[in-house]
Order: sequence, then structure tokens, then C-alpha cells
Amino acid sequence: MLPRKPTTLEDLKKNLREREQAWLAAYRRRLEEQFPGLVQDILFYGPYAQGVSDMDVDMCVLVLIKQDDRETEKAVAYLGYSVDSEGNFNVAPSVRASTAERLLEEEKMGYPPFVNVSGDGVSVYD
Repeated sequence: MLPRKPTTLEDLKKNLREREQAWLAAYRRRLEEQFPGLVQDILFYGPYAQGVSDMDVDMCVLVLIKQDDRETEKAVAYLGYSVDSEGNFNVAPSVRASTAERLLEEEKMGYPPFVNVSGDGVSVYD
């Protein structure tokens, strides 16, 4: 039987292990501390958003930000990795930060893997 695709944060949390939920909470907290007001949304996409969460798949995370600046995008993504290593969560997230406008441009060009975000992305930001 195929896993049921999560459609809400609560659905997604059912698929996340405790350490993945702890990483997400820590990352969200650090984003607000270091980049107040910058985050527009946080989306899980790929296998986790399709209901598959195990050690053999990437935990793909897209952070939509309001500021179109490559250095800020890099800093936001890097923060996800540093939260993982500092907290010993061992979730090895695959984090990307982008503006919604840039994401739409990349989707129009068929730039993988972000072409799937609008189709299967699950928002985890309230």
C-alpha cells in the first residue's frame, strides 16, 4: 500500500521521527531569532511530502524568504545544517532558501527538483 500524502503540518508530523520534529522546531526558532520577519513559508517537498520518511530518503526543505539576496539565501540554508550539527539531531536535511518569485521562474524553466514543490509541498510554517 502506498503511503498517504500529508496535506497539513499535523499530517506531516505523523511521518516525522522525534528527532526530525525537534530539528524543525529548533530551526524555526533560530530562523526567527536570526532573521526576524524574513521567512514567508517553510515547505517540505519530495519524499517526506509524499508520505515517505525513512533513512534512505532526503528530508527536502524549502524556505521561502521575502528578500531577494543570494547571500541571505545561503545563510538561511546554512543555518539549517548548523542547527542539525549543533543539536546532534542527525537528520541531514537538504535545505534551500529562495524567494517565491525566483522559485516560480525556476519552475517555469523546469528546473529540478523545485518543479515539484508547488505540486507536493507541505507548509510547516504557521
